Amino acid sequence: MDAGFLVGNVKRSEEMARLERGVLGVLFLSAIVATGCYTPQGQKTLVPPVGFVTGKIYDEETDLPLAAEITFPLDPSLGGVVSAPETGIFRLTLPVGIHRLHVEKDGYKPFEVPVDVTEGRTILRDVSLTRKRVAKGTVTGRVTDASTGLPLGAMITFPGTAVPATASDLRNGIYKTTLPPGTYVVTVIAQGYLSVSSPVVVMDGASVIQNFELRKK
Repeated sequence: MDAGFLVGNVKRSEEMARLERGVLGVLFLSAIVATGCYTPQGQKTLVPPVGFVTGKIYDEETDLPLAAEITFPLDPSLGGVVSAPETGIFRLTLPVGIHRLHVEKDGYKPFEVPVDVTEGRTILRDVSLTRKRVAKGTVTGRVTDASTGLPLGAMITFPGTAVPATASDLRNGIYKTTLPPGTYVVTVIAQGYLSVSSPVVVMDGASVIQNFELRKK
């Protein structure tokens, strides 16, 4: 028998086998889509029906989009997603049934919303987040020359804290700074003058007036 004939038959047989495997693969995938999945033992496993939830997460005050994390307290196995930073938009594919979306972002109050997912349908659910209120108070006052009463441009510092220094206005001597509630020592420094320190107690939502008179060295 001609060796070329044998080689040709072998090649055609391999091509037929690949074609048959491809056809069987398509049929198998079609069966999965239509009726479910099958285990290696041939047992049928149904694909659970799903629905969709989409929407936008944004700042309640500014309407700006937010990148926030969405999790599922009733079913942690669903994992979590993050809304798009540029648009705040999210899209979820969830099993049919009732779910609770937990939306959270640093600096904002967490928010939860229930959704009833129906097979093949899309639910629109926008979420607005409210910023957490940060406790703070204000220290303000005027820095002047003790002899003339003229305003001074001085540096107001808060030693031993992470509160940044601020400066009084050279035109009127007024300074103002916002900081968390607590007890502070305020130290005022101006070139050519003796520094002065004074304790202040800052309360949430309150304004403390503390004036300073500096004497020349």
